[in-house]
Amino acid sequence: MGKHVLTVIVGVVVGVSLLLYMFAFQVRESEVAVLLRFGKAAADQPMPGYHFKWPWPIEEVRKFDSRINVSEGRFEETPTSDKRNITMSLCIGWRVSNPLKFNENFGRLREEDRMKEAWSRIEGYVRDSALAVIGTHDLGDLVSVNPEKLQYDAIEKAILKAANDRASATYGVTFALLKLRRLELPESATKNVFQRMIEERKLEATKIREDGNATAAVIKANATTEKAQLLAHAQSEAVALKAKGDAEAAKHFEVFAKNPDLAIYLRKIRALQETLKTKTTIIVDPSIPPFDLFSQGFSGAINQPGASEAPAVSPKPTN
Repeated sequence: MGKHVLTVIVGVVVGVSLLLYMFAFQVRESEVAVLLRFGKAAADQPMPGYHFKWPWPIEEVRKFDSRINVSEGRFEETPTSDKRNITMSLCIGWRVSNPLKFNENFGRLREEDRMKEAWSRIEGYVRDSALAVIGTHDLGDLVSVNPEKLQYDAIEKAILKAANDRASATYGVTFALLKLRRLELPESATKNVFQRMIEERKLEATKIREDGNATAAVIKANATTEKAQLLAHAQSEAVALKAKGDAEAAKHFEVFAKNPDLAIYLRKIRALQETLKTKTTIIVDPSIPPFDLFSQGFSGAINQPGASEAPAVSPKPTN
């Protein structure tokens, strides 16, 4: 009895599974589907989720992957508007956007061959669009030492738009992204580009040097002017100080002129102070000035000056 019940349960499960397989289908979020009724597309197309259908040959469901497929396209040499040949390599992301149009072109192929065949056809659209867009730009828009001159974004957007208009209308495919992955130049063009880059660098270096020289000239001129002003001011102050010193010295010279012996004595005292201000042992002839003070002392006469004629330096005999 137990085996009979188990057989019935298994039979029911298998039967339900077959019925679901025949009468139900699921569309995932990463898929788009086309429902065919007697070989023609139905008016209401299924959205992601669970749906019911009549079994084949009444109705048939074809599912296509709607995720972005990334492919790389390498194209032959193409001339720019300034007659320079280049070879491009593009990274392209594309997806199925119109399942009905895609089904018309690739629905009868095996599932593993649909995407390969679709790419082989839409690659031609990308190639044609890329060649047409590149032909309207100079090489300087693609290769330059100045980043502001590069036009990669504008070129990529123009290629993407031109390719999308054709691929979407013909095959139900939309290009989600397009990037210039690699750019190659013929050997002769490469040499010319390098030479052009060298010339641009030289021009930039020359401009920088000229700006630096101009700035240096301004700084030098300002420094020369400031130096002249400072020297003139210093000379003016020096002349004033010298005149003031000469006036003060003249007062003392009048006093010393009246007392020549005292002036000589004071000069000898000052000479001794300068000679003996450090601890030094010397052997001298006492008859040689100013060392004759040690043996002779002061032997002259001193005329008493007035209060206004008093010398600024008082004699300090050194023992």
